[in-house]
Amino acid sequence: MDSMSVKKTLLRLEVGCGSIAKKTPGLINCDLYPGPGVDMVFDLMEEWPLKDNTVGHIRANHVLEHLSDPFTFFKEAWRVLA
Repeated sequence: MDSMSVKKTLLRLEVGCGSIAKKTPGLINCDLYPGPGVDMVFDLMEEWPLKDNTVGHIRANHVLEHLSDPFTFFKEAWRVLA
């Protein structure tokens, strides 16, 4: 099997999921604070603990209006998205 036929599995994130997050199959719940249903804890205003080009989907409902600098969010999202 050559490298062109191997499909890379990309992560799917739900950022700003809240500390009492519902689990959606296939999504990794991410929030600033730990809690039931939160898979990854990190600050969206800092460098995200993910490698470049490893994410295929980011869902952020009611998140941007809470960020002091949305540019940082978009910079990191751009970095990790494949």
